[in-house]
Amino acid sequence: MQSGAGDPAAYEAMAERSGAVFGSIGVDPADANLIRSLTPEALVRAGQESESGTRGCGLTLDPETLPGPLMSGEGRVDVPLLIGTNRDESRLFNVFRGRPELGDAELVAGVGALCAVQPDEASSILRTFRDSRAQAGLGTDNHALYDAVATVRAFRLPSVRFAAVHRAPVYQYLFDWESPAMRGALGSCHALEMPFVFGTLSAPTQDRFAGTGEAVRALARTMMDAWSAFARSGDPTTDQLGWQPYTQTARKTMRLGRECGMGPGPFAVEREVLEPYC
Repeated sequence: MQSGAGDPAAYEAMAERSGAVFGSIGVDPADANLIRSLTPEALVRAGQESESGTRGCGLTLDPETLPGPLMSGEGRVDVPLLIGTNRDESRLFNVFRGRPELGDAELVAGVGALCAVQPDEASSILRTFRDSRAQAGLGTDNHALYDAVATVRAFRLPSVRFAAVHRAPVYQYLFDWESPAMRGALGSCHALEMPFVFGTLSAPTQDRFAGTGEAVRALARTMMDAWSAFARSGDPTTDQLGWQPYTQTARKTMRLGRECGMGPGPFAVEREVLEPYC
């Protein structure tokens, strides 16, 4: 499970939007065989022509395959889990939405709205994130702080929570390779791990998105080996990576980037300060 926990709250609304997408091209949402036969081009066209679009489509409750919300434990088989996030997930969305001026007051208000907290609580959250980021040598400007809070709020915290309740062995990762695109503005953003996992570094535009050179290729080999090992055996350990299981008592996490290795859950203080509110 990459980039979050895949556990949307509004399941019925998700189902309605998914149905609307297929209905826009005359496909019965209940016709599974016909849906399976659709080409990628047809699915893209459906998303473009539907009023709801593909944004927000996701998992839907079903009495046979998903009888209850994922976090409840219902319907989950006891199989090993590989789960993690990228360090700067939210930057992909926030950068491409544009970067308006973000003063201190706007930052506090934005984090307050994001986490549903009062201004003094938002300020306290931001102090924690600013200190954490400074210690890690990362940016602490207002946009960087908002992105960091959004990433933990929407991606890392759900991922860690899901790992904590899963019944089988769990292997947690944090991907922190940085994209060279847009003069580094994307950081280690959402979807950046994909060309490394699938070995598609030579695909169009990936040289600009993922980068080039031996370090890039080496990280891709390392990640492909780990993901392949996990698919084969349920354990991502390889000759390069001594991947230890994640547990509540030993929150070991694999860092994947310019350096790879096991360690305590990174940026734990950020997760801890948000947990009471999210």
